[in-house]
Amino acid sequence: MKHIITIIWGGILGLVIGFIGSALTQTQFQLQTAVTVTAIGGLLLNVLAMYMEKQAKPTKTE
Repeated sequence: MKHIITIIWGGILGLVIGFIGSALTQTQFQLQTAVTVTAIGGLLLNVLAMYMEKQAKPTKTE
C-alpha cells in the first residue's frame, strides 16, 4: 500500500512540476511528455526504495 500512495503522489507532483517548468520556460505544457517522465522517474525511485529496504538490517533493541 505504501508504494501505491507513493506512485499516486509522485504522479501528481510530477505533473505540477511539468506544468510549472513549462510556464517558466514559456513552452507549451505537454501532458504525454510529463506523464512519461513522471512514470519513469517514479518507477526508478520505487525500485530504489524497495532495494534499500531489503538492504537495511534491523537493529536489536534490548
